[in-house]
Order: sequence, then C-alpha cells, then structure tokens
Amino acid sequence: MQALLKNKLRSLCFIVPLFTFYIIIIFRIFSLTFDQPTTSENFRKDNTVYKQLDILDRNGVVIATNVPTTSLYTDATKVKNPESIAAQLCSILNDLEYENLYRVLTSEKKFAWIKRHLTPKELLVIKNAGVPGINFYNDVKRIYPHSNLFSHVLGYTDIDGNGIAGVEAYISKNNEQENPYLDTRV
Repeated sequence: MQALLKNKLRSLCFIVPLFTFYIIIIFRIFSLTFDQPTTSENFRKDNTVYKQLDILDRNGVVIATNVPTTSLYTDATKVKNPESIAAQLCSILNDLEYENLYRVLTSEKKFAWIKRHLTPKELLVIKNAGVPGINFYNDVKRIYPHSNLFSHVLGYTDIDGNGIAGVEAYISKNNEQENPYLDTRV
C-alpha cells in the first residue's frame, strides 16, 4: 500500500511540473498570436526613405537607382465610412477596383496597403481631396533607366528593395558602402 502511494506521489511530482510547463507554453503561443504590433516589422518606425546604392557603369552613368515615392495605406480599424472612401479613391486612382478596395477598407486589419508608389499627380489629388482614414508612407522605388539592357547582370529586387539576383543580390548581401561599377564594354 505504501509503495502504491509512493508511486502516485512520484507520478504527481513529474506530471504537475510537466503540465504547468505545457500550460505556460500554450499561453505564450496565444499571447504572441493575438498581441500583434500596430506596425509591421518590415517598415521602419521613423518612416524614412531607405537609401540603397546607385549602380553605375565604368563611365559613371547610372544604370540602377532609387526614386523616392509615396505609398498609400490604411488602418482599416479606424475607417468610419468605407463605402464613400472606396468610391472617392476609385475615382482618383483608376487602376483600383471598388470591390477589392472596399474589402481592404472593411478587413479590420491595422495595416493594409491601398497602393504602392503613387505618382506625384495621384499624391497631389489625394492630398487635396482630404480622404479620411488613409495614410501616406515615404517609400522608394528601384528604377532602371536603361530598362532591361543590363538585366542579365544587374538582376532584380523585390518590391521592398531587397536584391534577389545578380549585382542587386550581391549588394544587398554584402551591404557595400561604395557604388559598384559595371563594365559595359562590348
């Protein structure tokens, strides 16, 4: 009888801490899942434009550079009248569809892109219209003045400016401080 009691006590001494550990882990997983920050980690908190290096050929001609742009986003939890905002933005930004924009504005997300890389004309019209519930983000767009002439060597970047292939990937990976030169002699 005493051996049985001793075995139960040993089992409890093992099971209770293990059960407590699992409860703590489960609680932590749920707290991380539902306690999301208001801004994405991909965006800088100071809202400054990231300066990626220009890529020049041996003569100093720019073959890849960044252009500062502005992007449009919303905190859908703070949008009061999504129907009128969607209609107003669709009349200004002709490439947006009303249904998709309405879905974004009613999504209850704290951060949702409306449009990346606005043209200066679009930016001016939206600012003058005073559309409530939308915000602007200082952004950069990577451009290639010679189109795809050097694309086999330069590679490309993703929408956030991270190098994916070629010289762009090399620069992103090594984070060089000086402008790389590309010899374009034929």
